Amino acid sequence: MNDGAAPIIERRNIMSRGIKKAALFAAAAAMLSAFVLSVFTLNANAASASTSLDVSKVRVLLSIGSVTEKNFTLDGNYYLKEDKSIKLKRDRYTVKIDGSTLTLTDSAGNVAAKDKTSLTFVQCEATEGRNNYAVMSGNQRSSDDGFNFYKGDLKFGISSGKLTCVNTVGMEDYVQGVVGQEMSNSWELEALKAQAVVSRSYATSYFNSSQSYDVTDTTRHQVYRGYRPLDTKVEEAVESTSGQFVTCDSHIVQTFFAASNGGIIEPTQHAWSGSEKFEPWQYAMYDEYDLKNSKSPTAEIKLYKNGEGLSANVEKYLKDLAVEELENNSDYAVSSRSDVEIVKISSVKASGLASSLHTKDMSNTTKCSAHSSDAFTTPENAFSSCPNYSSYDVTMTLNVASGTKAVSEKSAAAEVIDATTEVEDKSEEMQEEIDPDEGTPERVTAADMEESAAAKTKQIQSSEEANLEDRAVSQVKISVTIDATQFRSNGSYAVLTQSTSYGRLITVEESSDYYSLMYRRFGHGVGMSQYGARQQASEGRTYDQIVSFYFPNTELTKLGSGEQQLEQLTGNSAMTSENPPVTAKGTVSGDSTLNVRSGPSTSYAKLGKLNLGDALDIAVCNYADGWHQIYYNGELAYVSADYVTINSYINNPDDNGSDIDNEIAQYGTLTVKPESMNLEVGDTELLIANIEGCSWQSSDESIVKVSDDGNIMAKSAGTAEITAESPAGQTAKSVITVLQPEDEPELTLSLYTAIMPTNSKGKLRANIENVKWSSTNTEVATISETGAVAALKEGETELSAMSPAGQTAVCKLTVSDKQFEIATKGELKLNESESTLAEKDTLALESSISGVSWKSSNTSVAKVSSSGLVTAVKQGTANITAVSAGGQTAVCKITVKTALQIEKETYGTIKLSRSEAIMPTDTRGSIRANIPGVKWKSSNTAVIRVSSGGSVLAVKEGTATITGTSPAGQKATCKVTVSDKKFEIATKGELVLGVTGANMRAGAAGAISVNISGCTWKSSNTSVLTVTNAGKLKAVKAGSATITVTSPAGQKATCSIKVLSKTSYDKSLQITATKVNMTVGQSVKIKANRSGVTWTSSNKKVLTIDSDGNIKTVGTGTATVTCKTKAGSTAKCTITVRSK
Repeated sequence: MNDGAAPIIERRNIMSRGIKKAALFAAAAAMLSAFVLSVFTLNANAASASTSLDVSKVRVLLSIGSVTEKNFTLDGNYYLKEDKSIKLKRDRYTVKIDGSTLTLTDSAGNVAAKDKTSLTFVQCEATEGRNNYAVMSGNQRSSDDGFNFYKGDLKFGISSGKLTCVNTVGMEDYVQGVVGQEMSNSWELEALKAQAVVSRSYATSYFNSSQSYDVTDTTRHQVYRGYRPLDTKVEEAVESTSGQFVTCDSHIVQTFFAASNGGIIEPTQHAWSGSEKFEPWQYAMYDEYDLKNSKSPTAEIKLYKNGEGLSANVEKYLKDLAVEELENNSDYAVSSRSDVEIVKISSVKASGLASSLHTKDMSNTTKCSAHSSDAFTTPENAFSSCPNYSSYDVTMTLNVASGTKAVSEKSAAAEVIDATTEVEDKSEEMQEEIDPDEGTPERVTAADMEESAAAKTKQIQSSEEANLEDRAVSQVKISVTIDATQFRSNGSYAVLTQSTSYGRLITVEESSDYYSLMYRRFGHGVGMSQYGARQQASEGRTYDQIVSFYFPNTELTKLGSGEQQLEQLTGNSAMTSENPPVTAKGTVSGDSTLNVRSGPSTSYAKLGKLNLGDALDIAVCNYADGWHQIYYNGELAYVSADYVTINSYINNPDDNGSDIDNEIAQYGTLTVKPESMNLEVGDTELLIANIEGCSWQSSDESIVKVSDDGNIMAKSAGTAEITAESPAGQTAKSVITVLQPEDEPELTLSLYTAIMPTNSKGKLRANIENVKWSSTNTEVATISETGAVAALKEGETELSAMSPAGQTAVCKLTVSDKQFEIATKGELKLNESESTLAEKDTLALESSISGVSWKSSNTSVAKVSSSGLVTAVKQGTANITAVSAGGQTAVCKITVKTALQIEKETYGTIKLSRSEAIMPTDTRGSIRANIPGVKWKSSNTAVIRVSSGGSVLAVKEGTATITGTSPAGQKATCKVTVSDKKFEIATKGELVLGVTGANMRAGAAGAISVNISGCTWKSSNTSVLTVTNAGKLKAVKAGSATITVTSPAGQKATCSIKVLSKTSYDKSLQITATKVNMTVGQSVKIKANRSGVTWTSSNKKVLTIDSDGNIKTVGTGTATVTCKTKAGSTAKCTITVRSK
């Protein structure tokens, strides 16, 4: 392995002489002079007035909920601004609204302050080695462990009867608390830097001295969760950009940002209504980096050009729009989705701007060219058209049901001509006496026949499916307009899930097979895209290039340090930093060891462990929710209260014993930090003792001089001991080595954090020659004089370099095969984490890392080969485990079931699209099953043939059963009857003639109606009566004849007609018809060859007849109409009335 391949950089943490010196001088300056505020001109929201702006601190309204009482912990040095005489200690406090004022109580329930309209806790300088912040739990914006840590001041007040809390915090501390939430600590450093600069500038646009706070801690402004001690990379990003703001023409820019812009940077005037003018940095622009980032949220809906494979709701929406377009067109029988089939989608074009796009008139505004003829100041960066649409015109070709046509145009009674008249020259009148206008019979349409057939054979096909196979079909091309927002999760035709309904920017893209509706953008799209910024950083672009890309025509300007100066501790200060006394005794309970941590949550570092039954000295019970503050090895530490049993409470410290004993019991053994250090002549440093009130003394003030508060100054080369003495007499020392300054550059290393596998070699380099290398754990790794590193076994060590002038730098090395593998090859993952197989099925597992070994937890259930091929053996479960060379494991759970079990769980019991059907001969149809892969078989191929795909052919008349067998052996059948006559009856009804008995006079003509087209006609005596294939009659001579009508399928019906002599006069009573078929609601007139006759109906519930022979049908059934002369002669006509 070469010496450059092993280490993996995680974080650079430079500790250098120059940085230490800068810190010393800053500390000295802070103690000697007041902090000078940085001011700058702000032109927020293009306001006309300029204001001097203090950018050193921010006032943040914290989201503490709608409460009247709030608990918090002061773990640092604070005093109460409203009453400095009140002594605050490190304790848990409660602020509570009491009437119209506030009351403050400590953890013991003692009232610390009351009758205050506000309570302001002012943070002071930290005590070295001690925490210095406030802790609050249960906030709406709490961290993962439930606690937020706040630097700066906290001011509680009352608004509308509820508590408010404003955190006044230094700008840099605020920015650090924002960047870690708006981005992730794991993101690229340059992206974090860009976010730091943008968030710092953005906050200033809301500075307003006329209100009690500047910003909130929510997405209303920027997400802020306070101090985040573990966000080390964020801390580096903020420190390296400290005090930098985005400016233009001496104004701080309002730097908006959002997660993703979808590839298009949106101007503010498009995102929000308003009349602001476009600033030099505000114009629409393509963002290739946002699109290239695979993490940028994108959702896609495909509209296939062949009309197939559409999402169910997409198809429903398009069909509903088609129905709306065509339902009032008489050329088509369209009333529902089932009447429409999408054949082709030929174009999808944007047609309507998004409703959220603000385009109203804006005076003095340079508008984008999509919405005005005005041009941008830099037109090359403007769009010719802004692709921000929600409406799209879709042009598609459809198969639709054709409009319906009548089978007959005449009434039943009008289809038979008069038989006789009293006067010969009235034969023409009798031929026309039943006019269609007098009563048109109900038309029998194709739709009616299909409805009748469906009612009789409703098992033939599903009523839910569009079925145009047996209907008249037309093809039509139409264009409809869709609202693409309807496909979001809250739309009427939801396709996208809630997690993918973010896309505010909708565009259309075309490929060879489909059009894609692309939903992009998470947020308003104005200013910087966070995903775009990350992509730029991953491509090597620096933070200033990123900021310049999103905010063109701007520059970065440094406005002071942005640090908030804290007050110093003094002996007369109202607040105190002394260690609290022991207030309780306890023991470790539970069933295991108890971790001791440096702070009150699991996010803090482990200091050690206590065993079951160990005794505890508790300083503060329930210091923070669920945590006790204890003494551990003489230092304050924290343990979970869930595993501690309190044995007794102590009201006062134990005063027995010597002063030193009492001091050690209360504060611990005196220590001085650092215990040793190297300085150059002229350097200064601050030594910290863990006990206040110490006196300080130097062993040689000509080498090192020390002040009363522990500040030291290097005077000349040499070594001196600085001794601290506590008030009780404890002593502790720090050894100071002073070096003569040399012209040596700052010591830096090629790596500061690295990972190597065992038994590997690498190389660590320094920028200064002749450095001395050392390893703190040579069992883990060794380093040679030249920086050659040998990783021996797993563990951690620190590799240190010391320059000839005494500078030091450290690289933290982790030796771990697994961590190295993860860093270089990623985490081990399988292509499947869980799978269900049928017995004897196989599954090819693939791993993200090559060269893994495979193992099955139960080879009787499932076996796995060396290449990852899994074979199912029998029912049960087994875990297939892949193990990498670095020791990573990944598991796929295999469940083996029978093929039948899987099939039923997946598809259910086999069902066919129909269980019974009727078909005419020589026709084709289809049959489907709810399970794919079904095999089909006919019981009689001479009658019915069925293909492997379910296509059915009716060969000849007869009956056959089609059987479908699923891959797992389930069976279902469909009985098919092949009969032209039965199919005709099922689809068109039984053959019915309009008239079945009538009288005609020789030489007269007439017609008989029939409900089925294509019939053949025959007269039993053509010398008496002839008939054409259209049903037209011609009476030849006197006599009788029977007309026989045969349908295409072989149904028969007859009509008996009596032909009278053209010239003879028949004295007997005659009427125009003797047998007639009618439908309910029809009217018709019958005449007789005699005058003065009377007419009667045998059943008035079926039909009525007036004195002139006018008949009106009122109900179904059969009735006889009787015509009677005054002399008593009668003639009758039988009328059958059917429903419509």
